[in-house]
Amino acid sequence: MEMDDLLTNQQQLINAFEQLYSNFKKDGSERKSKADYFKRKLDTLDQYWQEFQQNHIKLCSSDAKDHSYFSTNQYQAVHGRYEYIKSKVQQQQQQQPQSPFLKAPKLILGKSLSDSVGTGELGESSAYQAGTSGAMTGRQPTGPLGSDE
Repeated sequence: MEMDDLLTNQQQLINAFEQLYSNFKKDGSERKSKADYFKRKLDTLDQYWQEFQQNHIKLCSSDAKDHSYFSTNQYQAVHGRYEYIKSKVQQQQQQQPQSPFLKAPKLILGKSLSDSVGTGELGESSAYQAGTSGAMTGRQPTGPLGSDE
């Protein structure tokens, strides 16, 4: 790739960083609540950064040291912007409410498993009762996992 092409590509990547961040700020909570939303944003951001770094290495080995890309420290500026955008995405990712499927189940004594189906609550199941002491269930365990030995 020629130097002019690399510089053009660097500018396109800078624009892509800004477009990703602009879209991220505009995206509503419904979109951000999708399971892979943040992972996709972070993956895309990392891909842009990797390509930017690869192009930068090629530019450093060229004869373009007097180009404004170097005199204005574009690499450092873009690296700072990349880190800023990444931190903003990660902050919002951590602030997202956890999916109800990821919460720990509740143990409610005195309810059977069939009473709790669909409620997200777990009660005593027959397998659980069989492995507990008589004080808890009112009967003595008969052996491992309720088998009659």
